[in-house]
Amino acid sequence: MRWVMPYIDEVTWARWDGLAAFAPKPVVVLAGLLAGMSVFCLTPFTLFLYAIFIAVVDLVQDRDGEVVARIFLTNMETIGNYFHQLFLGLIILGVLGLCFALLRRRTLLSGQYLQFFHLSVSWEGLLATAVGYVLYFWFAVFMEVPGLLTQGVWLFVFSGPLLNWYLRTVHSLLLVLISGRSWEFSSEATARMLLIQKLSLGLDQINLVRAHGDTRQLEVDADLDATDLRRAEDLLLSLPRMRRVKLTSPFADLGQLEMQSGQAWRSLAQIRQARRY
Repeated sequence: MRWVMPYIDEVTWARWDGLAAFAPKPVVVLAGLLAGMSVFCLTPFTLFLYAIFIAVVDLVQDRDGEVVARIFLTNMETIGNYFHQLFLGLIILGVLGLCFALLRRRTLLSGQYLQFFHLSVSWEGLLATAVGYVLYFWFAVFMEVPGLLTQGVWLFVFSGPLLNWYLRTVHSLLLVLISGRSWEFSSEATARMLLIQKLSLGLDQINLVRAHGDTRQLEVDADLDATDLRRAEDLLLSLPRMRRVKLTSPFADLGQLEMQSGQAWRSLAQIRQARRY
């Protein structure tokens, strides 16, 4: 089981992961750097919203207006001090984004996740979540943002997953903006990721993926049996503006023979395993 944002369909998710895995490495790194540095710009806005939230809570609780105003001004002063560390902050968060992008690419290409019970956790997700908690602690203790350790302590629970979600979403959108504008490349990357995620194929089992922009046709050669060929066709036809999918497999005939006769001496899975080694 892998956690997926529920409001994103599987094709969009596969497109995001496909671009992160198969886009040129400099593009993936650039998108990661920009995503990380954007966190620095997002933080003052988040602190501003938090300051307003604390002020509203204090007013609802009938606290003295002068005290509420003083706390609000203190929060504004904290935001001003934050910009004094602009250069250092951009470097640190840029490195975070770079590491996030490279770890995401490595995880998608290797398929190696950390297992916690029935949940698979990626290395980049673990990194971003941990940094989210560290950033919250830094603002609460060292930046001395009022209320983070009192009224806003419940926000600590969400700070890690929120940073992970933000980096993943912004990194993906930047990749779509930079590399995803080519229909051919985007379709090829999405198709590869769908075959990996939905049909459990390895990279070495996908022999060819080629998109033809003039005919809106996708040509795929992969180690699939007859049943998986039909599933793959349904999956790949769901790609945006896809008109036709041509699927071939060196195992297709063998798969049909096994299903019809039931007398094959080795399963397709054994053949795949033997071919890999």
